[in-house]
Amino acid sequence: MAAAVWASGKEFYKKAGKKLINEHAFCMESLIALGTISAVLCLQFLPALMILTIINVGQGIKAYIRAKTKNKVQSLNNVYVKLQPQNAKKLTLSYSLDIFDRPDLDEHIKEINYLDIKEGDIIQVKAHERIPVDGKIINDAETFVHQETLTGESQPYNRIKGDDVFAGSLNKNTIYIRASKDGDQSQLKKILDDVARSSETKPSISKLVDKLASFFVPTIIVLALVTAAGWFFLGPLPVLPWVIKSTLSVLLCACPCALGLATPIASTFGIYGSLKNGILVHDAAALESMAIVNTIVFDKTDTLTTPVVHEVFIGSEIWEWDRHTILQYAASLEHGCPNHPIGKAIVSENSSTELLSCKNVKKDGQGVSGEVDGVDVLIGNLTHLESRGIKVAEQYKKLEDENAHAGMTSVYVAINKECVAVIGLKQKIRDDAKKAIEDLKKMNIDVFMLTGDKKAPAEAVAEALGISKVYAEHSADMKEAFILGLTKTKKRRVAMVGDGLNDTKATKAAHVGIALGSWTDVAASSDIALQKLNIAALIIIARKTMRNIHQNLVWTGLYNLFSITMAMGFLYPVFGFMLNPVVASLAMAASSIIVVVNSNRLPYQIDYAVGQQEGKIQQPKTFFEKLQQVLSLNSLAQALKFKHEEPMELNKVKQPEVQKLKVMKSEVKPQTPAFNNFCSERNDERSDSDIIVGIKPGRTRI
Repeated sequence: MAAAVWASGKEFYKKAGKKLINEHAFCMESLIALGTISAVLCLQFLPALMILTIINVGQGIKAYIRAKTKNKVQSLNNVYVKLQPQNAKKLTLSYSLDIFDRPDLDEHIKEINYLDIKEGDIIQVKAHERIPVDGKIINDAETFVHQETLTGESQPYNRIKGDDVFAGSLNKNTIYIRASKDGDQSQLKKILDDVARSSETKPSISKLVDKLASFFVPTIIVLALVTAAGWFFLGPLPVLPWVIKSTLSVLLCACPCALGLATPIASTFGIYGSLKNGILVHDAAALESMAIVNTIVFDKTDTLTTPVVHEVFIGSEIWEWDRHTILQYAASLEHGCPNHPIGKAIVSENSSTELLSCKNVKKDGQGVSGEVDGVDVLIGNLTHLESRGIKVAEQYKKLEDENAHAGMTSVYVAINKECVAVIGLKQKIRDDAKKAIEDLKKMNIDVFMLTGDKKAPAEAVAEALGISKVYAEHSADMKEAFILGLTKTKKRRVAMVGDGLNDTKATKAAHVGIALGSWTDVAASSDIALQKLNIAALIIIARKTMRNIHQNLVWTGLYNLFSITMAMGFLYPVFGFMLNPVVASLAMAASSIIVVVNSNRLPYQIDYAVGQQEGKIQQPKTFFEKLQQVLSLNSLAQALKFKHEEPMELNKVKQPEVQKLKVMKSEVKPQTPAFNNFCSERNDERSDSDIIVGIKPGRTRI
């Protein structure tokens, strides 16, 4: 019998011994080892063997459910992995002006692994292939690239020679690109690493739980000793069986493992659920803070609105310049700094005209300057021009006032140190802005608008969106001071939403900084990055995640309190009942299983709640539908059934013309320690899957 006990419990004894010898600390296995060894010393072989058998079965069930949980989380990550081509076609010839005219060019193409791509390598990307590395197009070709995973936008982008392209994007026509980074440094890889790192971060409540867990096992051991002493001196005769029974029950019923599982699984599901909805969470603590946010401050330009060119005013004395030429020079300069919303608007307006060559491009907070086709060009606001010693005629200043009253933003254009034009930009309200504000109001969120624009255009946008608290003409430093003032207000939890480029100070000053835009631009500039204005969905996900964590912690706390009370024998004088060691072992395993199963309900709850908020799922009507919503029955079934789940498709595109690209089976895993720590080092059971993308012919403005 002793040999059977050792065979069943040797793993627990080894782990407990190593923990005690190497770290002078206790763990969950310490409780099991102490309990079963005590039983053996008292010649209670059968109870010890039964206890170990039950614990092993419980551990197996828990491991199975956790493996299902890991597969479910990993399946979302696999979609991103499969967007990264594993091989690339490298051109082995040295670059020259006529290299792409060579008839034997294909003979000098060598296939390499994408991780072997080095900065400066020339890579061939054929039609309907995904781009393996970030780079610039260097041949005279026009193509369309579909980069929804990075930008959240479903339409393809037109790209020509000199334009940047990103790894994972689907290419329409054959192009050659010069790698701007090594193969393992692409934007797609950075996002993948970022998500993996974020799943390892801990919310503050998890850090509190870690502190409690460090005291948990020593406390249980002390309680076991107190229980043994109490039954020895106060228990009925013969005292030894009662001492053994009560001490074993106390040691075996407590479950620090359940306490340790309460937060990490739920927070990981929350982070990956956010990713599925186009929300990149950099830190689990940001998701926790988002759950209690009650004030959201929005920037205006490129957050709630998108600027579009409305008019180009050219002074009457400027005879040598016309609208077409002004826009061509302005767009050529702005194309070198394409991240600013005003620059995007000017480039978009000039999309049908060939861009001119630029050099010495410089950008600051008020404008951009450089040399365009041998001519000095400067674009910016009035302060920017005057700081460079450029005189601005009164007619231009008067026009700026008129534009402001009409709700437009004015941008000055100076050529060869002479102000020649003012570009008036209207603020087109984003299609999803009004619904976003309405959803936040329904959730009793206090909404502000904070912008550097003039008061008149800011108030016009605010009125259209139903925002009553508007603060205009705020510089970056003023925005930061404003946010700091709000955060110091009692009971306010503030989130700042900006474009991720010009609002860095303000977003960092808020409790939660949120950047809106393409992940190629804003992925690392804030706590959370959004591809679209789905703030309400973010709050829903955060609240559902924290509610699930609280449920786990409440269950674990009440369970341990009640089971330890029964194990110590406090109910025996009244009810004549105390916990049996075998039942205590069952209860310990059940506690961890319940926590893991409850966490598995979270993905379904997130999908259901976000679907309702976006109008994709109707409110439950029948009693069964309401019960299903409350209990998340679908998710519980998925957590328990033994069936491989296909990777989830992110932002599936619905367009009239759709092509399917078969992504072949890959054994390549993400090169991230964080991801490998969470997901087991087993061979992935990845099946081939179709990733659906849409390519619609026709030129699209960039």
